Amino acid sequence: MDSNCKKDNERRYLWHLSCSPRLGADVVTMVPSHRGINRGDNEPHNTRFCCSIYPTGGFVALPLREKRKYYLYRSVSKITSYRPYDVGDSSGTGERWLFDDYDFKKMLEIPSKDFRLYRDTIDTFDLDLGSCFSENIKRQRRALVAIHNLLKKEFVI
Repeated sequence: MDSNCKKDNERRYLWHLSCSPRLGADVVTMVPSHRGINRGDNEPHNTRFCCSIYPTGGFVALPLREKRKYYLYRSVSKITSYRPYDVGDSSGTGERWLFDDYDFKKMLEIPSKDFRLYRDTIDTFDLDLGSCFSENIKRQRRALVAIHNLLKKEFVI
């Protein structure tokens, strides 16, 4: 636990998008780590697991790679998380942190051949990943809605 974090008292399902080859199982245990390839250089170096309060939060937080299969996971149960600090775009992505292991279940798998639609949608919003400027946060929020609408058409989320 990081003493600088404030608890989000609302118990909710949390979401995680990943193209990690270690994922793919129907249920995986997400484990906090002290490093991550998508962490900004100025972000805290604590041991945590990053997730989002939105199913689409990962789409607007990560640099998306087209030739990979993506997995969207949701926590198995509603859980309490922590609000991040010193993460500029967390208000746009809905990022939350977990400091303990939790089980997440696979909600959908997006094959690399189908991923272009999501990538193209994100590109239209010209996001500056990690930026906390108010205009970028507004673009992230609009992108969240656009991706959510695409997911609703393709999948039941």
